[in-house]
Amino acid sequence: MFARSTSLLIVLFLFNLSLIAQNLADDIDQFYLQYIVNGKVDYDEIKQHTTEFERLISAVKKTNWESFDKNGQQAFLINAYNLYVIKAVIDRYPIKSTKAVNGFFTQKKYRLADKVYSLDQIEKDLLFGIKRDPRFHFVLICGANGCPPFWPKAFRSAPLESQLEEASKACINSNWVQVENEKLMLSEIFGWYGFDFGNVQAYVNKYRNENIPSDLPMSFYEYDWGLNELVKLGSIQQPFLTASQLMSVGTWELKAFQSVYTQVDRNGFDRDNSRSTYYSSFNQFILGLKPGLNVGLDIVWKKNYLNDRSDNHWAAVFSTPTGRSSLSLIPCDDPNANFPEGSPCNTNGSGQSFDLLQNADGDTLIFQIDQGLAHLGPKVRFNFFKKFPELTTQQTLYIPIDKSVDGQLISFTQFFYEHRLGSKASLFTELSFWMPIRPSFKVFPFAKTFWSYFPNRHVSLYAMLSLPGEYGAGMKINLTRRLELEVLATKYLSVERFFGDRKASTINIGLRLHP
Repeated sequence: MFARSTSLLIVLFLFNLSLIAQNLADDIDQFYLQYIVNGKVDYDEIKQHTTEFERLISAVKKTNWESFDKNGQQAFLINAYNLYVIKAVIDRYPIKSTKAVNGFFTQKKYRLADKVYSLDQIEKDLLFGIKRDPRFHFVLICGANGCPPFWPKAFRSAPLESQLEEASKACINSNWVQVENEKLMLSEIFGWYGFDFGNVQAYVNKYRNENIPSDLPMSFYEYDWGLNELVKLGSIQQPFLTASQLMSVGTWELKAFQSVYTQVDRNGFDRDNSRSTYYSSFNQFILGLKPGLNVGLDIVWKKNYLNDRSDNHWAAVFSTPTGRSSLSLIPCDDPNANFPEGSPCNTNGSGQSFDLLQNADGDTLIFQIDQGLAHLGPKVRFNFFKKFPELTTQQTLYIPIDKSVDGQLISFTQFFYEHRLGSKASLFTELSFWMPIRPSFKVFPFAKTFWSYFPNRHVSLYAMLSLPGEYGAGMKINLTRRLELEVLATKYLSVERFFGDRKASTINIGLRLHP
């Protein structure tokens, strides 16, 4: 009687475990059906319905997976890994790549029953600890475009073998495996884990609908770490891009950044201080050429409004007509001029005298307005260290076009680093070197820091501090999914060593367009 009761309890226990696993798999199927489209994840939609997603994650956390049979354990760990990758992205979304998050796979811990593991531990210690099956590489989704296409079904204990075969066949017959110009092009996964696959070409042919000749040269295309995100027309959600983030292969952005810098000099001309205003229109294009490398071009149009001794506002740069190298002469009998002592007066040939306003050093103020296409700036943005994808470098060479506007040949080198401070904030830093090469070589180093806060998915607020002496605040707004507006205002400290005796500030407005 006791043995019969014990057997019944065991059967009921195993049935209950099977029912729990079945219910969880059904819920995952429903989740994938709603949020996985053509192998891409609709992170934007998940972010808007986190309550539903967190219920699913809570069920994963509570599942006593170690009590399942071996197939059930493997199926559960595949499902858990993929769901926790989605959670790791959602917790920091919007981002352009999982590589933009420090320790994405190694540091952040996730609960399974009564223990916590990193994503790497779930994959390498738990799943591959049960069985070293190369097919797992086709079903573990790391959140990148370089991953296999997302298999949109929950893995289950009984049909696990057939599911792994089906997913592997679909993956190897997709563009994840390419044959181009008599060459076999494979994901770097086949190189990283070659010991799992053995003879790689033979393994690939095992699942190919059309066999690949065994003598075909084989190489690996670079892994694309861009986020495996479903992009929808009309969606508002979009990561706020910083210069530290590389564009994914084939993606691009256009940015029109309008900048007004204005300064008032106190240079020995008594109360007749002069205002100089520089308007620059930076029109920038950048393209993801290949993983780790972006190329682009800056087109810079400028208008210089120099040494205005009137009371004009800085906005006069937009309304005053161009007049190259024109002397700003004031009649000597102007009661408002307040000429410095010893200031010379000249005659224009009609017997009327005008003042040139020279200071004690013999400097003469010349009112001048110039405008035109100042520079073309080809540039590259790249990542030197693959282990540190958040550390990037950009090199731009500004080639002068209209030398009357700006005749300098300039090398501009920038080093960028970004660190996300959770899902609501980030720290962005830049070390740059502005180096005019001609007509004379000089080096101007700058260090900038931006603290950003994301109150919601539409707005980013930030404060900026630049050494040797600039500070300001700005904001970015997602107007649509494709169009972003940025506004920034800054002021310069009166640091005599760097800026002389002047008051300076900037106003900047930018529009960013992307696919």
